[in-house]
Amino acid sequence: MTHFADDDLVLFYYGEHPHPVDVERHLQECLDCGRLSETISRTLTRIALPPPPELDADLSARILTQVRNRIVRSERRPLATAATAAAVWLVPLLYPLSFRVVVNGFPLAAVLLWTLSGPGIAVLVLNAIRDRGDDVRRRFVALGALLAPVSPALFILTARSGLGLPLWYATTALGAIAAFLPLPELAESARLCRIHRFSGVAIALFAAGHIVNQAAAIVSVPAHAAVADVLRSVYRQPLVEMSLLAAIALQVMTGVTMWRTHVRRATFAGSVQAVSGFYLAAFFLGHVAAVVLARYHQLETDFVWAAGRRGLLASQGSMPLLPYYLLGIMALFVHAGVYARVAALRFMPESIVRRLSYAALAFGGVTVVTVALALCGIHLIPS
Repeated sequence: MTHFADDDLVLFYYGEHPHPVDVERHLQECLDCGRLSETISRTLTRIALPPPPELDADLSARILTQVRNRIVRSERRPLATAATAAAVWLVPLLYPLSFRVVVNGFPLAAVLLWTLSGPGIAVLVLNAIRDRGDDVRRRFVALGALLAPVSPALFILTARSGLGLPLWYATTALGAIAAFLPLPELAESARLCRIHRFSGVAIALFAAGHIVNQAAAIVSVPAHAAVADVLRSVYRQPLVEMSLLAAIALQVMTGVTMWRTHVRRATFAGSVQAVSGFYLAAFFLGHVAAVVLARYHQLETDFVWAAGRRGLLASQGSMPLLPYYLLGIMALFVHAGVYARVAALRFMPESIVRRLSYAALAFGGVTVVTVALALCGIHLIPS
């Protein structure tokens, strides 16, 4: 039998325990805990609370002014929430049309900037939501803010299904409908967090080699192939492949359990973790499915398979793959980097962690640009 601690019994006495029914049932069954609860109750009853301090007139006036201003802001919030919802849901609604406007002469750079802006918009919107709870308006905005950054990965996934735009807008509609349904509460336990971290380390080790492999393509396609041959001698071993797939599955499942906790935290880091994690889940689903399907059809999943012979900008059909790949790399850097920064602050001075963070940002930026140039067909040694 598991007994309740003294702190639990104190919270139960004051009516603040999160599970009072369980405590009361346990006290009825356990004589030792029942006697301990009576002792704690008698002790707390004898404690006399000091009288509240008297407030001067100026302090009372300032408090009333702050309360009045907060009430006025809360009355205006529904309109602001509606405007925010409309803005954030424009991203998934307009995303399928993004690369079509390039054919009509719209600047490609502006389109790429728009397709990469989803995560930034999502983080800003999630940070703007106050008092996040189960209110339908806030859930509608939050789900839109989480669907906006995954639009590149979700668009590729629906396009590969062969159903195209109907499936895309059906998926978007289901995401909107989910805001009006009660979502189950999933408990975030310490064990789930450990599983999430360990599976993340395994994925990060593989991803580090994979990103280095993609960056090698900036030299030449044969250079990419040479690096790939070395790496594949390790990660294409059956045991390694199965372990990697299991780590990805655990990462996604545990992340789905934890995302609501991060979204509800009114912190920039919590929003960034939720957005980057959501994109990684969608990216893993699409990328792993594509690789498995290609292997099933005995296709070589090399650089030409991923980017084409002339690069992703050579045709309108392959252009959406550029933000899809680049956001996958950025989300991986960000998701791992935010956790690493928080962990480092526990045993390192903030000034050193800040310098390391700047160095990591610079390294990640150079890596993303290098891979982007290679994917666009730019190589130092043309093949």
